[in-house]
Amino acid sequence: MNSTQKRPLNKQIENFNTIAEIKNDFLSKAPVKKYAENPDAACAFMIDYALNKLGINTNIQEEDILNNNRLLQDLCAVQVFGIKL
Repeated sequence: MNSTQKRPLNKQIENFNTIAEIKNDFLSKAPVKKYAENPDAACAFMIDYALNKLGINTNIQEEDILNNNRLLQDLCAVQVFGIKL
């Protein structure tokens, strides 16, 4: 995932940016163009997109991502990117 964004492999995965690079329709439907513009809206959209567009059954909550819980952020990435995009 970091490789897709040409980031060091040991850096934290940036789910929003990576999904945007992989899925053509993601940014056109997102309420923001960059995560930093409005992290709350970005997180809500990522989770909604995973559940409803990608059909991923996840228990990850917005606050798991917003609170910088790295383990849950990585779990979210595994769930989202573990499927064929």
